[in-house]
Amino acid sequence: MIGNFCYHSSVKKVFWLIIMFFVMGCYYDVEPPVIKVEPKITKNDVLLVAKEFKYMGLDVKTRVKSWELISESSIVYKNDEVHLENIEIKFYKKGKIVSVLKGDRGKLYSKKNSAEILTNVVLENYENNTKILSSRLIWDGNRRLIYNTLEDKTTIISREAVLKGTGLRTTPEVYPLELQNVEAVVQ
Repeated sequence: MIGNFCYHSSVKKVFWLIIMFFVMGCYYDVEPPVIKVEPKITKNDVLLVAKEFKYMGLDVKTRVKSWELISESSIVYKNDEVHLENIEIKFYKKGKIVSVLKGDRGKLYSKKNSAEILTNVVLENYENNTKILSSRLIWDGNRRLIYNTLEDKTTIISREAVLKGTGLRTTPEVYPLELQNVEAVVQ
């Protein structure tokens, strides 16, 4: 009876140690990345969490790579929405990068062939040396259009002038360019 009691006692201790291990977790040599999940979406809606993310956008007519999105981290949801951190979108024309769009965070809508870039947004065009700064820019890959709304303030910096306004509509080539409520400083 004493041997049987010790055996059951040992099994109980091992069982409780295993339970404590799962409850308390285990030690990591390197901390796992912290990725924020918006409260309105449950963890059951998450399909994939990735430290690095890359997406290639195709031109609707030619089916040639016209843009490429690279993100430091991402959360892919079952509804095909992708939440991104530290984003860079490279825009191509005839195989050359014409401009780059960067931002702190955003969303990719792969079914719509579009992306929304938020916080510290910068679009830099290499062909005409123009920078566009905004709190938000939306990329529509089907129409090859970069835009925002009248609520989004935008600053355009070129060699000739600095323009401030709202309601931007342009292309990765930054031509044509449309801006409303414009204030200009000519240099």
